[in-house]
Amino acid sequence: MPSHCAHGFFAAENETILMYSQGGTYNPHNEWSVIWNDPLIGVEWPESENYILSEKDMAAQRINEHQRK
Repeated sequence: MPSHCAHGFFAAENETILMYSQGGTYNPHNEWSVIWNDPLIGVEWPESENYILSEKDMAAQRINEHQRK
C-alpha cells in the first residue's frame, strides 16, 4: 500500500488472519476514518446483517461529512 493511501480490509470467512506492514511512524493526528459503506467510494459489499466492525469504524463518517481538525 503506498503512503498516504486509504485502505480497508474485508474478511469473507471466519478465522481470517490479516497481516500488513506500515512504514514510518504512526501519527494518530494525521489519521481519519471513512465509513465503510460510503456511497461515494462505490464499493458493492456483499449482502449481510452480520458485519463485525470496530468502534472506530462504527464512528467513522462519510467523506463529505468529514472535517479535518
